[in-house]
Amino acid sequence: MKNIEYKVASSSCCTPQVTLNTIETVKYPQAITAAGTGCMAALDSERFLEAESAFIKSVTDLANV
Repeated sequence: MKNIEYKVASSSCCTPQVTLNTIETVKYPQAITAAGTGCMAALDSERFLEAESAFIKSVTDLANV
């Protein structure tokens, strides 16, 4: 088992350094990476939409005052 260091792609402002212990994933490494990247994108999108919804609600509440 060997250690691999890489930077995680994210839409956030800072990129953390991550160290992984590789397991025998010789056959599907690209698929595993793509799935992880897709999960990060989904989580970032969910956080954005929640923040956008809260913003719209606050603006609507101010307009109704």
